[in-house]
Amino acid sequence: MKVKYLFNLSVLILILLMCCLTLLGCGAKGKDSYTSSVEADDIAKLSLFSYNGKGESTWGLMNLGHSFLSFENISDENISILDKVIAPNETISIGTWSILEHFGVWYNVESVYIETKDKYNGRVSATIGVNSEDLEKIVSFITKKDKWNPINNCSYFALNLWNTVAKESEYINTPLIYTPTYIAEELAKFDSYEYNKPIPSSSKLGYFKNSTYVSFDMEGGNESV
Repeated sequence: MKVKYLFNLSVLILILLMCCLTLLGCGAKGKDSYTSSVEADDIAKLSLFSYNGKGESTWGLMNLGHSFLSFENISDENISILDKVIAPNETISIGTWSILEHFGVWYNVESVYIETKDKYNGRVSATIGVNSEDLEKIVSFITKKDKWNPINNCSYFALNLWNTVAKESEYINTPLIYTPTYIAEELAKFDSYEYNKPIPSSSKLGYFKNSTYVSFDMEGGNESV
């Protein structure tokens, strides 16, 4: 069974409206520059990625892009996000999707797409450090924001999770309309931004259902609960 996406006329109309508003300049003014850092006592790295979709758009089919994050364990011990264990040196991707099986937070979709389909070529990213207190904020945010809709979209989730733990010099102003293009433009202003940063894919993609991690196969559907 292929992954099913729910396309709804009202959703498409709202997305087009969002695009028009963005082109008209409706949004917060970004900063001139940003600086980011990873401290000695940090246990993980959080990277914010955004891809404007231009490289995957074709005539008659507009790709609006995608924003997401990666979480890398740089400590010597396992780290848990909800019940998902991240081993030392392991990296996972985190993002929200409108996939029929779960409208909300998915893990490792982006890393698998990058590895197997060479997606998001042209993505921009920046990285900050995460300490133990930040980790608690991240888990709390994910728990509360495990949903997707055209307003609370992938860019809304990714940017606000980033800002939850960002220092003042790393904080990105939130726009009126959340789009991958806005975030990509702001990320390119970081002193240490990266272009096409790789994300190792070491575990299967999935999502949480009633506090239980559900592994998922893009071709075959749910594997285990």
